Amino acid sequence: MKKSDDLLSMTHKFEPVLTQLNWPSSSVLTVISTAIVFTLGVMTFQKTQEAKAPEIKSVAWYAANQAEARATNKACFDSQQLKATENCINSLHALEISYKGSNT
Repeated sequence: MKKSDDLLSMTHKFEPVLTQLNWPSSSVLTVISTAIVFTLGVMTFQKTQEAKAPEIKSVAWYAANQAEARATNKACFDSQQLKATENCINSLHALEISYKGSNT
């Protein structure tokens, strides 16, 4: 069986559904193509959003990089939106540890 025959038989399987929806059977490929393009668009959008997200640095990293911890902490102090981010929390915690010492 050829690919075109497989596609044709798949189209015939969807015909009862499409008849109920008042869609012509020839538009099945258009619907499938649109769904694929839409899915790829959503996946691309998610990947670009992930790329824009800042890298989350650990408390240990901020403890080893005190200048960066102070700069991040100042930026967090100046912005209400940043205060709840993980980088702000981690930088503050690292500065507290360095100034107060560890619990041991």
